[in-house]
Amino acid sequence: MSLRGWVSRGSVAVLASAALLFASAPAVFADSGSLEVSDAGNGSMSVKAEATRSACGETLCAWYAAVTERHSTLPCDNDLVFRAGIVGFSTVAGSVSQTIAFRPFFPRTAKLCLYVLPLVGKSELVAETTYKVPDGYGKPRSAQFSCGRFESQAAAQYYLYLYPEDPSGLDPDRNGTVCEENPCPCDAEPIPAEPPERVDPAVCNKARAHKRQAQAALRNSRRHLRQADGAAAKRRWHRRLKQGQTKLRKAKRQQRKACSARA
Repeated sequence: MSLRGWVSRGSVAVLASAALLFASAPAVFADSGSLEVSDAGNGSMSVKAEATRSACGETLCAWYAAVTERHSTLPCDNDLVFRAGIVGFSTVAGSVSQTIAFRPFFPRTAKLCLYVLPLVGKSELVAETTYKVPDGYGKPRSAQFSCGRFESQAAAQYYLYLYPEDPSGLDPDRNGTVCEENPCPCDAEPIPAEPPERVDPAVCNKARAHKRQAQAALRNSRRHLRQADGAAAKRRWHRRLKQGQTKLRKAKRQQRKACSARA
C-alpha cells in the first residue's frame, strides 16, 4: 500500500471516530443569566433574576431556573438549604425572568447563585453575585431560637457556625452537631463566625442608671412597708414592693444585654 493510501484511509478512520464521539456526547448550550439585588424593606431582600437557555437538544426540552443563597465565603452550590425562589418554567429555548422577595439567612454579606435546571441533564450555574446585607437583616445573634425555627438540620448548623457561643442553646450536649431531629438537608460547610457585638457606652450607662433608679425605688418601698400603719397601707406598699422587684429584674436583664459584649 502506498503512503498516500495509508494516510487517506487513516484520515477517514479518524474522522469517523470523531463523528461518533461528538454524536454520543451530550449537547452543551451557552446558557446565561443575571441577578439584580435590592432592599425590599422589613428584613426582606428582592432579587430580579433572568435566565436564558440558548438552545435545546433532541431530548425533552423542559427546564427552569432557581436562586439559592450561600454564605459569601462559600462557592456556589445548587443545594436546597437556602433556596430563595424558582424563576419560571419553560419547554422551549429562551428566557425566563422573575422578581423574588426573600428573607436572607446570613447577616452582613451573602451570595446569590442562579442555576439553569433542565429536567433531563445537569444543572448549570449561569450567574452569581455577592451583596451587602443591610444592618439588622439575616438571622441575628439571639437566645430565643429553638430547633423548630430552622427548616432543616443544615440551617441550624449554619447558625451554630455563625454564632459558636450557641446563644440559643441548640447544642446542649456540646458535640458540635445541633438539631439532629430536624429534617434534611443535613450537615453544613464550615464558615467564619460573626464578630462579637460591641458595647455602646451610652446605651450601657443608660441601662445602669435605670437599674439604680429601680434599686432606689425598691428600697423606698421596703422602708414605707416597714413604717406602714394599718392593713390597707401595708397592702398598698406590699403591692408596690412586688412591682418594684419586677422592675428591678427587668432593669438587670436590660443592663446585662446593653453592657455585655457577647462573643
